[in-house]
Amino acid sequence: MTRSLVTGGAGFLGSHLVDALVDRGDEVAALDNLVTGKREKLHPDARLIEADVLDVDRVRGEIEGFRPDFVFHLAAQADPKRAFTDPGFDAEVNVKGTINVALAALESGARKLVFTSTGGAMYGSPDPSILPVDESFPVAPASPYGMSKYCAELYLGMLGMQRGLEYSILRPANVYGPRQEPESEVGVVLIFLQQMLAGVTPTMRGFGKATRDYVFVGDVVQALVLASERGRARPYHVGSGVEVDVETIFEGLQRRLDTSVTPERVPLAPGEVERMALDASLAAKELGWRPKYSLDEGLDETVEHLESGRR
Repeated sequence: MTRSLVTGGAGFLGSHLVDALVDRGDEVAALDNLVTGKREKLHPDARLIEADVLDVDRVRGEIEGFRPDFVFHLAAQADPKRAFTDPGFDAEVNVKGTINVALAALESGARKLVFTSTGGAMYGSPDPSILPVDESFPVAPASPYGMSKYCAELYLGMLGMQRGLEYSILRPANVYGPRQEPESEVGVVLIFLQQMLAGVTPTMRGFGKATRDYVFVGDVVQALVLASERGRARPYHVGSGVEVDVETIFEGLQRRLDTSVTPERVPLAPGEVERMALDASLAAKELGWRPKYSLDEGLDETVEHLESGRR
């Protein structure tokens, strides 16, 4: 039986990945400090290891004890406010935490590490005329979060060259879907949904004109699994390649909820990207990955899940 360990496995993306791995027959462990992750999101057949990626001895001991074939490293400090007010902590979790997990994976004899980086925050705000950008576009993070993720990627490259670490990197676009939490102000889809349902006036940053590349959580899970099987030691974009402005997302949710709300329009926060779309041709070629969910299908499933109150 294949053994897979998922850091951040009780979180939004991690819990969906755990579900997929359990469903294919893996023995799965989720390592999560439960600061943002929640026990109730975790599949009942998965083992929970309550630990922090910064606890190097615990991480090493737990991963060596479980002896996974694959390690999926999703745990991260992803709150943009925390990143700007405390960039040192952001770097500690996202860089040092990644090193801790990678070294533990090496020492445990894991076949491969799959690291979830960022695509949306990796390139700053490119000229709109060249969107979507591919992986060869110059890296230029405009936020501490993007910088810390890129530094983590560089460390993985070094460990690959010096220690023989087998790894692949995914750079996803803006991931959305069921189980996402709005507290960190990362997922605009869930933020709008929660505000509309609570009768709170939504805040539309970038005056509604900022664009993002939205990718459904189920599609990202499939990319993670494919990367573990076929990925090379390099980054892969995971996105639709299509720019969608915030106004379009807001209006789509209004229609689904049958509401009529006037949002407050404000400028982007420091470090926020103005426009972005990712070219995922490399993932299609080397991983055999293509998104299955259209934006309409993904929004339908997200709204249905929230209204039904499912896990």
